[in-house]
Amino acid sequence: MAEIQSNVGSKVAIPKAALENLISNLHKMGYRVIGPQVKDDAIVYQPLQSMADLPKGYISHQDAGIYRLVYTGHQRFFDVTPGAGSWKQFFFPPHTDLVQYMRQENGHWIIEEKTPDPTPLALFGVFPCDLAAIQIQDRIFMREEWKDPLYWSRRQSAFILSVNCLHPCGTGFCASMGTGPKANPGFDLNLSELEDVFLVEIGSEAGRLVMEGVPTLPTSAF
Repeated sequence: MAEIQSNVGSKVAIPKAALENLISNLHKMGYRVIGPQVKDDAIVYQPLQSMADLPKGYISHQDAGIYRLVYTGHQRFFDVTPGAGSWKQFFFPPHTDLVQYMRQENGHWIIEEKTPDPTPLALFGVFPCDLAAIQIQDRIFMREEWKDPLYWSRRQSAFILSVNCLHPCGTGFCASMGTGPKANPGFDLNLSELEDVFLVEIGSEAGRLVMEGVPTLPTSAF
C-alpha cells in the first residue's frame, strides 16, 4: 500500500489498522492523546494508548432522559454518540492549582507558583457537536480584546481529530443548528468511518504532519 502525498484540504483513505499509526505519531510528536473509552458502562475521555482502548463494537441508545451503551461486536470504532462527559474539562478544568502557600515554623510563608502542565493535548474522536461547542468556548475565552491565559495555553497547542457522526441521536439538534452530523472546519484531521477504511480530511498543517508515514489509498477507490 503506497503513501499518497497529502496536503491541507485533501482527502485520502486509510485502512482501519492505520488508526494505530495516527495515535503513535501523535505520541511521538509529544502530544498527550485523549480519547473516548468505555468505563462503568459509560463513555469517558481519558489518556489513549492504542486503538484497542477505543469503544469498538459499541452502539448507544439515546432518548429523552435515557442513554446507555450496548455491545454488539461490530467492527466500527466510533458508532456511539457523546454521553454526559465533555471535552471542556481539558481546556477549562474545574480545578487548577495556581499557587501554593506553605507556612514555616518561624511564621514566615513560602509562596510557590504552580506552572500548568505544558504537554500539548490531542483530542482523538471529537464529534461535530463537540467541535462546535469547543469553538463557542474559543469565542468566550479567546476574545480579541482579552484571552484567558490558562485556556489559551492549552487550546493554542491542541490537536483535534474529529469524527463525523454515524448515527445522530433522535434527541439531538445538530442538523437544525448546523453543527453536524458532518464536522465543520476547525479540525486538524477529520475521519469518516466506513466498514473497512476511514476517509481522512486534512484540515491543517499539523494534521498533514501527523499523516506522514501513514499508509493511504486514493478516495476514488471508495
